[in-house]
Amino acid sequence: MFCLPVRQKVILKSGYRSHLIKMNRLKHVWRSQIVRQSFIDYFKNQQKHQFVPSSSVIPKKGEGTYFTNAGMNQFRPLFLGAVPPGSVMADYKRVVNSQKCIRVGGKHNDLDDVGHDLSHHTFFEMLGNWSFGDYFKKEACNMAYKLLTEVYRLPPHRLYFTYFSGEKSLNLLPDEECRTIWLELGIPNNQILPFGMKDNFWDMGETGPCGPCTEIHYDHIGKGGGASLVNTGSAEVVEIWNLVFMQYNRESEQCLRKLTNQHVDTGMGLERMCAVLHGTKSNYRTDLFTPLFDTIHKISKVPVYGDKVGKDDTTGFDTAYRILADHTRMITATIADGLLPDRVGLGSKVRHVMHRAIQQSIDVFHCDKTLLLALVDQVSNSLGETYPEIAKNNQKIKDVISLTEDNYKRNIEKGTKAFNKMMNREGDINKLTGNMMYELHDGRYGYHVPIDLILDLAAERNLQVDEVEFESILQSKKDGSGHTPDLAADKQTLNADVLEKLRCDGITTDDSYKYRYTSKDKEYEFENVQGITIKGMICNRVLTKRLEEGTTGFVIVDKTNFYAENGGQSSDNGQIITKTGQGHITDVQMYKGHILHNVKVTQGHLLVDDDAQLLLNQDARKNHMMNHTATHLLNSAIKKILVDAQQNGSDIQADKLSFDLTSVGTLSLENIGKIEDTVKHCIQDSCTVDRQVMSLAQAMNIPGVVSLQNEVYPDEVSVIKIGDDVSTELCCGTHVTNTRDIVDFCITKLSGVSQGKKRVTCVTGDRATQAAKNKTLLEEKYKQLENNIKSLHRSQTWTQDVKDIYKMLRLELLPKVTRDVYQVEVDQLQSVIRTELNKQMAKHITQLVESELSTEFDKNIKIITTLPTNDIKLVVKSIKDVEISKPIILMSVQHISPSLILICLPYKSKDFHSKLKKSAIPGKISQVSSTGDRDIYSIINKTLPSSDNLQQIQNTLTNLIMNNR
Repeated sequence: MFCLPVRQKVILKSGYRSHLIKMNRLKHVWRSQIVRQSFIDYFKNQQKHQFVPSSSVIPKKGEGTYFTNAGMNQFRPLFLGAVPPGSVMADYKRVVNSQKCIRVGGKHNDLDDVGHDLSHHTFFEMLGNWSFGDYFKKEACNMAYKLLTEVYRLPPHRLYFTYFSGEKSLNLLPDEECRTIWLELGIPNNQILPFGMKDNFWDMGETGPCGPCTEIHYDHIGKGGGASLVNTGSAEVVEIWNLVFMQYNRESEQCLRKLTNQHVDTGMGLERMCAVLHGTKSNYRTDLFTPLFDTIHKISKVPVYGDKVGKDDTTGFDTAYRILADHTRMITATIADGLLPDRVGLGSKVRHVMHRAIQQSIDVFHCDKTLLLALVDQVSNSLGETYPEIAKNNQKIKDVISLTEDNYKRNIEKGTKAFNKMMNREGDINKLTGNMMYELHDGRYGYHVPIDLILDLAAERNLQVDEVEFESILQSKKDGSGHTPDLAADKQTLNADVLEKLRCDGITTDDSYKYRYTSKDKEYEFENVQGITIKGMICNRVLTKRLEEGTTGFVIVDKTNFYAENGGQSSDNGQIITKTGQGHITDVQMYKGHILHNVKVTQGHLLVDDDAQLLLNQDARKNHMMNHTATHLLNSAIKKILVDAQQNGSDIQADKLSFDLTSVGTLSLENIGKIEDTVKHCIQDSCTVDRQVMSLAQAMNIPGVVSLQNEVYPDEVSVIKIGDDVSTELCCGTHVTNTRDIVDFCITKLSGVSQGKKRVTCVTGDRATQAAKNKTLLEEKYKQLENNIKSLHRSQTWTQDVKDIYKMLRLELLPKVTRDVYQVEVDQLQSVIRTELNKQMAKHITQLVESELSTEFDKNIKIITTLPTNDIKLVVKSIKDVEISKPIILMSVQHISPSLILICLPYKSKDFHSKLKKSAIPGKISQVSSTGDRDIYSIINKTLPSSDNLQQIQNTLTNLIMNNR
């Protein structure tokens, strides 16, 4: 075996030791902020890249249902060639950024691995540079190598470079171009390694842009021989950068075509790069995490973090350290971007991660919410400068965590109680079936137990669980009657062939006429559009020249004043008339830039190229305008009460509006009243409503401008300004020209959609006025009933009067505050009525029995068949003080259901109860009282007895009593 001379061995060891000393020194220089900024500055200043801020971790509309998990997500339109003309993105050539990423759920889900090793995270930062049709492989590789070796000063001998080895089934040759580039940069041949599709070919999806990639790996050992560890999952040699060359478009699994424009997409994980520059194999041994660990140690007093994993982590503290620190970063980033814990969607992922963090804090570190709140401050200190939204929302994040921890503790208590109830019912089991889990989750045992708590409780009891069956049941329930359909998903879309034909024929619609209207004294005049021509029609997803009577299809005209559903506002409706026919326009949608009028032909037929007249339903449009402007006033008013309130969306119909918001604060009845009054004052102040069109960049620079987070706005937007400083919002909807035209406003409902989410429902105009009238009527009815009760007047109508008031509260249009206040008042009043009527009834029963007993009767048994109630307790209480010397039988009047028979014996009887049960008398038989020298028995029968049966029952009871003496 070949051996190095001793002298050379010493030199090598000395060199390695020097490297470690150097790296140890560098970790004080290469703080995460410097690593991140050095990357950005290098590409900005030396390579002429444009810096684009990180997008939200919450996907925008149309970007899917998973968190942002890669730097390229916000640039998908560029890769797909779907950038709208005039978009700011259209000018991107060279871009650099640091992107917040989350991998929880979906294809890339690192949640279960976090804590159990030194490299996985739910939240991480991806440093990246992009070229969109500008430079390609040679420049990208040169830039990467220069950054690593000259800026970060990594030793070249520690770097390994992979390239695509080809794929015969796709006729893809090895990427020798990439290999040659690395060789020309001076990389030794043994540090350039080929790999196949799995490691070195990147796809955006099942179809779309794709291409080979080259990965750069770092060797922590540095002694040579690291090549064998590349792409093996070893912690000794780790990937630090991936450069993707998008040069193909995948049309199917086996069909790739070369792209006209080739792109570069690179990604470097900040956490791993910081670890490399700190001279450690652990991502958790850098300043991104050590301040968090110090805080945990300081507050919990547990041993300091030791970076141990698996069996070496004998106490489990190091694993818990990593879970808690990682999860706090993820929670902080998501809440800062506007996402709150929820039972569904991405919010459920946040909720699950928060519960895991809270569990670690409570169960492992034995700390209350103080620990998590302190960790949020540390995350804000670490990331707040780079991502200002984190620093800005610091207090909101802590408020959400505080509220969630309180809810979590209640969940544990109630969920455990429900779980135990289920276990008592099921008996000795070793597995939870999917159905058992669903029943727990659905509230069968008195509480809706979160799935993560079900899994934890099952684990504590060593129970197996069938998650697959549970998910299947859950999905089937969603797809069934309990699922609220996504209305947008039900809208028809145009297939690629139709879209291409419309594009080639240059068919477009000018819908600017929707904004052309004038007003005077609350009356609106909408411009009648002249010279309209039908340019295209689609029926059953196919272009057609003719729509026959009775059929429904999309009609595209060259100009329209109809509003297509957008920005939360429902579409207009009306009629279309041509020389050959007419139809109802039931809906208007915008799809891929085309305005689609959904028409049901009611007479004759419609033809392409015919002139048409569009008749707008002006009443519905005006109601939409009133409700949309009121929505802006409501948004402004809410933010004055709940400073952290954030709009989540709105639904503006002709008859009402609903407004969704997220807020940690609560909307008390007092606050609802204040919000309602604020909006009403704005209406009374007759504020002007102006619409201005400008670039998105200009609009976003307006002080105090309001926009929806994660909404995709075009590059030219409308800004709606109300008054001097009432409200300024980005909005494409239609509005009244003056707030006085809204006439009136009323909040009718407030519902909690989920934790932190609220939905406010309101009405305007005549409906708001009607709500005010209903309020007055309700108040009058209540006052009249209250006076009647106080004066004991018309007691025979009290019960019906209460029912009428409850019906108004349930069915009539009323202000939310009025409904809630009077619900409580009427509940209390009903209790007073019940007490008073019971007093009257008890007095009546006492008098009835005393009167009947004062008359002569046969067989020494008194039978009374005119009992006016079936309330057993009330009857027993009523005859408690009546002197009874002989048996009596009390029977409720025949129309009362269920019927009641009460047998009162003025003596003790040991076996009467058993004899009564053995008799043929139908109904539920019970002994209801046995006090002093008196026994009372009841018979309740849900079936009303006939006259003959009643007589038979009387005879049977009489014989039983007589024979029992």
